[in-house]
Amino acid sequence: MHMQNFSRYSHSVSAVQANAYNNSEMNSETLLASSILIFPIVFVLVLIGYRRYKARVLRVQIAALEKLWQLSPSKEFF
Repeated sequence: MHMQNFSRYSHSVSAVQANAYNNSEMNSETLLASSILIFPIVFVLVLIGYRRYKARVLRVQIAALEKLWQLSPSKEFF
């Protein structure tokens, strides 16, 4: 009877070890799948942010040039 209890416990230990291996494998697969989904989304958001930044810089430069153009005397050089 004592031997039977030991085999029952060793079976449950091996089941826990196998379950832990499956969980770590599943966690790495989940991490990979999350990375595959998140990377393009982050890339697109960064691209949109960069384009908005460049547009804002261009608007500020255009506003500064228009202000200079309105302040300068209107002379024709041709």
